[in-house]
Amino acid sequence: MQFYVDTNLISYLVMAITSPVELFIFYYFLGRNYRNVEFKVAVGQILVTTVLVVGVTWSLGTMKGDPIGAIIASPLVAVLPIVVIYFVVKMVRNNRLALEKIVNSSKDVSINIANMATELSTSASEVNSSAEEIASTTQEVSVGTMEQVDKLKKLNTFSNEIKEKIYDIKASSNQISKIMKIIINLSDQTNLLALNASIEAGRAGEYGRGFAVVADEVRKLAEESKSAVAGSNNEIVEIIRKIENSVNLISSISDDINEAVNLASETSSAMEEINSSAEEQTASMEEISATSVRLGELAEQLKTNLTSNKSTLKVSRALK
Repeated sequence: MQFYVDTNLISYLVMAITSPVELFIFYYFLGRNYRNVEFKVAVGQILVTTVLVVGVTWSLGTMKGDPIGAIIASPLVAVLPIVVIYFVVKMVRNNRLALEKIVNSSKDVSINIANMATELSTSASEVNSSAEEIASTTQEVSVGTMEQVDKLKKLNTFSNEIKEKIYDIKASSNQISKIMKIIINLSDQTNLLALNASIEAGRAGEYGRGFAVVADEVRKLAEESKSAVAGSNNEIVEIIRKIENSVNLISSISDDINEAVNLASETSSAMEEINSSAEEQTASMEEISATSVRLGELAEQLKTNLTSNKSTLKVSRALK
């Protein structure tokens, strides 16, 4: 005896059984928070389930000669969408929880970045201020050093002029010393001539007495001249010695001044390099400060976006 099963009736029964169950699952798990992602996925699953039920219904309609297969297929069709929805919801929930953790971690990182950017900007501003002070100080020192260099150069020029004048005085003193030696030599010769004249006057007797007196006076004058010139010559020699010492001292001072000029020039060059480096550091610190401010703004914007995303990722407490 062959039984005939109305497959349309079975399909209606399947839809009548599965639809309430699916709606119950949909409302219990998702319906109370229609903004979350799981709700959207569930809507898609319901649509897919509806398509499956329609497809199976059509398939059952072709199974008029196989009532047993229709009966077996009906529960499977009823259970399959429920199982699919359950696992999809579970997967989405796990993904959502992981995403929330990422959002929270990203928010903390963005806060740390913002704090670090603020600290970096503050430090850069302080370093920038210090660099500007250093640049200003080095500029003042450089200007002062250049002024000292100019003064030392003038002093060196003046000392060289003095040294040249002293050399001229020394040359004149040497010339005077030579003249004194000539005078001393002449005095010696005059003294010798006066002595010879006195001898000859003594030989002449009464006739040479007057000449002997003159010769004696000439001899005395020659002696006095020699004595005076010899004393002056000694003084001139002492003056020449002192002049030589002065020349040596001025030469030493001139050398020291030249060294001071060179050192001051090197110091001025070093100050200019420091000033240039300070200006470059100031420019770099300004760039770092601007970058830090921009980084802080981006971190704040990221924190705001993450906070907004976190609010959209809140899910229903029904899954607890």
